[in-house]
Amino acid sequence: MEETNKKHEERPLTEEEKKLFDKVDKNIDDVRNNDRSNIQIKKKIFMKISDVDVEDAAWFKRFCDEHAGGKQFLAIKILKAVMERMDPLLTNVLDQINHLNTRMESIE
Repeated sequence: MEETNKKHEERPLTEEEKKLFDKVDKNIDDVRNNDRSNIQIKKKIFMKISDVDVEDAAWFKRFCDEHAGGKQFLAIKILKAVMERMDPLLTNVLDQINHLNTRMESIE
């Protein structure tokens, strides 16, 4: 039986990934330093998600591959947009259920 609370080790970056990361990092710094863009660039924030289940991580990777072209930050933005749009709908449905309960009580 596998231990479910076992910490997962990070996969080290390959040389190709390191080179690609350094190249993109340098390009972003060049744009910021040379002010060649009309876009306001936010400070770089690197996320480290350490308490994710293996099954959840596999699901998220599949979701990213299918719906976001393998880009995790884009997938997070998609999920955020969906959840923000569902909040009013969920509130409306819960209100209707509560009103239905009061109607049923008045009929009884």
